Amino acid sequence: MRQAQRQAAATAADTSADVTLAPRLKLKVEELEAEVEASQRLAQRFKAKLSSAQEEASAAEDALIRERGSGARLRQQLAEAQAAVVAAERQQRQQHALMQHQGLEIEGSRDGLAGRGAADAQAQLTRLQQQVARQQALSAELLEEQQQLRLQCSTLRRQAEDASQEQQAAQQEVSLARRALQQVVAEQQEARAEASSLADARAAEQRRLTDLRSTMDTVAAAVAQRQHTQDSMAQKLRDAEQQLKAVQQQKEAAAHEVQHLEQVQEAKRVQHLAEAARWKLASEQHAAELQAQEERAQQQLQQVQAEIEQARQQLQQIQTEREQLQQQLQQVQTEREQAQQQLQQVQTEREQAQQQLQQVKTEREQAQQQVQQVQQAEIEQARQQLQQIQTEREQLQQQLQQVQTERMEREQAQQ
Repeated sequence: MRQAQRQAAATAADTSADVTLAPRLKLKVEELEAEVEASQRLAQRFKAKLSSAQEEASAAEDALIRERGSGARLRQQLAEAQAAVVAAERQQRQQHALMQHQGLEIEGSRDGLAGRGAADAQAQLTRLQQQVARQQALSAELLEEQQQLRLQCSTLRRQAEDASQEQQAAQQEVSLARRALQQVVAEQQEARAEASSLADARAAEQRRLTDLRSTMDTVAAAVAQRQHTQDSMAQKLRDAEQQLKAVQQQKEAAAHEVQHLEQVQEAKRVQHLAEAARWKLASEQHAAELQAQEERAQQQLQQVQAEIEQARQQLQQIQTEREQLQQQLQQVQTEREQAQQQLQQVQTEREQAQQQLQQVKTEREQAQQQVQQVQQAEIEQARQQLQQIQTEREQLQQQLQQVQTERMEREQAQQ
């Protein structure tokens, strides 16, 4: 009896623990749903950033196409300027050769002037001076045109180099942008796969949650049913105890009655033999009924113990189901941690791409600095060429002055 009461108390404690565990499981399920929604919001933000990166890449490709067109135009202008410079240099060489030839003619005509008349010599000298002046003016104009053409050529060359540098930088940027775009596309595919896996995980979690809720409902119903069964079993135990007490009381009363009858029979053995026999027979029948009632009470007690054992097995089954639910919750938490790690990896890859873009910008600035240095060097080279042209012009002027001085000396000698 006491063992049965202890077992009933233990089962009642287990059912109360299961009832208190049910709201905790509900809270955990709600937390998991909130975390899944947060991961979906993060995936949506990542998709928006990916679309903006694709737009930037398309804009960079358009800029590259425009730079290629401008580079082609600048190369055409540079070719035209180089052709003009070559023509100007050829004309300058022709003028220089003509001036040298005229100078030789002047030197050859020195001896002829001595035999000719003064008027012819003076006319020829004036004609030669006019030709020399025209040639000097033409050479000056050619020098100016050549200088302008060289300046234009240098500017066009600088523009072409700038355009080529910019085109190379743009190509590098486009290649980097394409790489970044490919990386972003790969990341987008990975993110889509992750989003699909997250959606599948969410659907699986939703199914698990529905299964958990249905299981919790069934567990709550089973707990309520078991509580009702335990209450009915406790009531049956109390009824059996009362019946046993009543049987014991009846037995004790029967024993007292038997003792009283024996005493009466001893006093009145001779007179009341028939009555004693009848009373004895009645007491034996009553005792048999009491024994039968006691056997029925023991059978009821055994039945109650069997029901208690069955309830204990059901509680053990509930505990195993609860452990399985806890394992499923732990699995969901591990999947959530893996998803967070994957999102962190995507963020680190995006930061690396931004660092690469910053590095490309710094390299472009360095290339611009190098282009400026090259431009300064070309300007210095053009200055040196201009100084050389000026020195050649001074030499020509000195030669003309020398010819004029020789002519004046000859005139003085003739006079």
